[in-house]
Amino acid sequence: MYIKKTIVAGNFIIVKKYHSGAYGNHTRKAEIKKPTAERTAEVNKRNAIEKLSWLMNANFKKGKDAHCTLTYRNGTLPEPEKAKLIVANFLRKLRREYKKAGEELKYILVTEYKRHRLHHHIVLNDIKMLSAVMKIWDKYGTVHSKVLYTDDLTELAEYLVKETSKTFQSENAIHGRRYTTSRNLNQPKITIERIHFKKWRKPRNMYKGAKLISYEEQISSYDSRPILRAVYFKE
Repeated sequence: MYIKKTIVAGNFIIVKKYHSGAYGNHTRKAEIKKPTAERTAEVNKRNAIEKLSWLMNANFKKGKDAHCTLTYRNGTLPEPEKAKLIVANFLRKLRREYKKAGEELKYILVTEYKRHRLHHHIVLNDIKMLSAVMKIWDKYGTVHSKVLYTDDLTELAEYLVKETSKTFQSENAIHGRRYTTSRNLNQPKITIERIHFKKWRKPRNMYKGAKLISYEEQISSYDSRPILRAVYFKE
């Protein structure tokens, strides 16, 4: 038996098919490779990128939302624990400004300070509110903003996960997680079903009104079984 997982994230539909040992793994023990620590870390990172990309694609859009980098000027650079309070205060004020404008703030935030000077990345909705972001953060430093320019935010998710790969695991990590989010984000819709491998067909050009944009087949390094992934996009 195989698992078919369908993820609906904004305009994207991702269909994955892979073997699951929970439903009977007949692979010979000699074929199964025990994952090394490095391999496990790589898999965890890849999964984190994938889940973050789903979340961002479900909530943020090209040309409408933005990615901002918040930096500190000399003399205002805090210790990580103090930065946690600064960001909380910044978000509280920003949420208030959104409410005044009749909007609701949505964001994903990461903080990096292990490989670079302490700074924050925030992906947020509504580029019309960038002036408010700059005004509030001016007390501490500079805002480098960029309007989202691609439909698929996987590349940005990969960048953010790599940025904080060491920081979030450190003893004095600000949040103890790779990223934090507002509570009002739309969650990707995930459905899982069991299927026989023979029932898996090559992906169609269209899937529920969405056009096929990519398809890949891989072989699992763990049990040598196929892993199939198709991505569709709906305008």
